[in-house]
Amino acid sequence: MLREAGWALDKPEDREYAVTGMPNGTGAGYVDYVLWGDDGTPLGLVEAKRTTRDPRAGQQQAKLYADCLEARYGQRPLIFYTNGYQTWLWDDGEYPPREVQGFYKKGELQLLIQRCAKRQDPGAARIKREIVNRSYQELAIRSITDALAQKERKGLIMMATGAGKTRTVIALCELLQRCNWAKRVLFLADRLALVKQACNAFKKHLPDANPVNLMTERDAADSRGYVCTYPTMMRLIDEREGGVQRLELLAGLRQLNAPDKEVRALDQELAASLQTKRRR
Repeated sequence: MLREAGWALDKPEDREYAVTGMPNGTGAGYVDYVLWGDDGTPLGLVEAKRTTRDPRAGQQQAKLYADCLEARYGQRPLIFYTNGYQTWLWDDGEYPPREVQGFYKKGELQLLIQRCAKRQDPGAARIKREIVNRSYQELAIRSITDALAQKERKGLIMMATGAGKTRTVIALCELLQRCNWAKRVLFLADRLALVKQACNAFKKHLPDANPVNLMTERDAADSRGYVCTYPTMMRLIDEREGGVQRLELLAGLRQLNAPDKEVRALDQELAASLQTKRRR
């Protein structure tokens, strides 16, 4: 799984890395895997458990290793713990642990660490009235930024038909991208007509994101906005070229998911399916 994410692990310091400062008799410990940045600082660490054990058994031990690495290098690494079937990510300075589909690539870990340093408060930033100009739309967006300030990772906006849900979501996406909370956005709809409508709206109001309709386009490398239906997204997840996943919207690349209408329930199924596919 680490090699799939581009980690060669071919250097001595990549495995069983010795650290000092552990709360034991000798103060010594050995990190199973350290994921290094190009500048020689630790971007992440991995605590590996046997396949028969719950990976969460290694959470506290991994935290202690992160303390030791931070004390030595001045940068706190992101924490992974896994048993080969389940993988958990813990950015313990920001959010509680969560199960993820796989390990992040080097660039993705660097982006997460940089974003934490450069992130602005979206609650204090201006909402673009060129996109939304109704008071209830702004209130909906502020409810999400308030939730983010409370370290929540999910939010739900419910609005009546014709109330401008798509434009509200686009304004939210623009705000979070501008404030360095998200780089890429995935907008899911339950039918093709809504995908076309949403993609056109993204192109009109958020052209800098270079939005892509994944129903008809596949060149998504430079895009920061993706629009798709749930069934097509599931198919794209399975597509591989030369043994490599073709659509890199997974792991650390997709920071904001905006399901529309009835697809909210399907999005929960999508998340569960991603975990199942990774375990196979």
